[in-house]
Amino acid sequence: MDRGRRRSGFPGVAFWSTCTLALLATPASGYEREIQAAADVVAEKVAANGKRSVAVVDFTDLQGAVTELGRFLAEEMSVALAGGSRPLEVVDRTHLKVLVQEHKLSATGLIDPATAKKLGQIAGVDALVTGTLTPFGDTVRLTLKVLDTTTARIIAATTAEIAKTKAIEELVARGVGGAGPAAEPEMQRAVPTGMPKPVEWEGLRFTLKSCRYIGGSVRCDMLIENLTEASIELFVYGRGYSPSSQIYDQLGNQYGEPEVSLGRERNIQEPVHPGIPLAARLTFQNLPDNLKVVSLSLGVQAGRGYQVLLFRSVPLVR
Repeated sequence: MDRGRRRSGFPGVAFWSTCTLALLATPASGYEREIQAAADVVAEKVAANGKRSVAVVDFTDLQGAVTELGRFLAEEMSVALAGGSRPLEVVDRTHLKVLVQEHKLSATGLIDPATAKKLGQIAGVDALVTGTLTPFGDTVRLTLKVLDTTTARIIAATTAEIAKTKAIEELVARGVGGAGPAAEPEMQRAVPTGMPKPVEWEGLRFTLKSCRYIGGSVRCDMLIENLTEASIELFVYGRGYSPSSQIYDQLGNQYGEPEVSLGRERNIQEPVHPGIPLAARLTFQNLPDNLKVVSLSLGVQAGRGYQVLLFRSVPLVR
């Protein structure tokens, strides 16, 4: 089966071997570049220490309190680590939350050695990524540390400067979500409640992490996992292809042709390898600011099969 129809007709085999969205790409946001650069440093140092799997806990302020911005950046870091140039095995933060609740542990940025070791055991990870946020004028400094879950010693550290854009300032203004480990028995929610369940198709699992409204755009992030023992070539339909992926509001209005990023690049075609989650992002532009809930129609192809995956009633994070 052909992978959809471009405006000018069906693409050939040679096109698919080199297909990217370079002509459609727009520069990544400042914080995205900073997060990805920090994730690359973390991934390299983690790998150099012989570690392969990590979990990202909620980032905090210097007093150990979880903030909305801390939760947002921790989620971004999780996606960046999973889809970076040196991808790691990253525990889904929603799954981590469930484990934390079951074992009555704290999973904020201030982690003592005993908690680090316990989290490592129950989550099955080699390292924990923690972070603290400090406002400085027009920026927010994110200080990252990576703890070995066996020894609780720091095996990697780096910083990132997050510019205070309007969206970032809005998250800062939402203030504190908790008061540190003593008052925060479980990890703050990384994604909104009511998210649709993961969808499995052709040996792949698609988990929609969040859809966020930022400055007139809706950005939907998901993780794609390969449940088989062989790599699977995945194609996601975005701008310039028909049928394109779409989102719909509660009145049935349709907003389509998103920019698609698979991994760290704005590619629409990537292999999904067993045991290595692939981060995916769809960005829909020029949407009204009164949206609260949307439904996502995701057009995908794996091998010769084409399918439209539906994620209904997705709450928007602002």
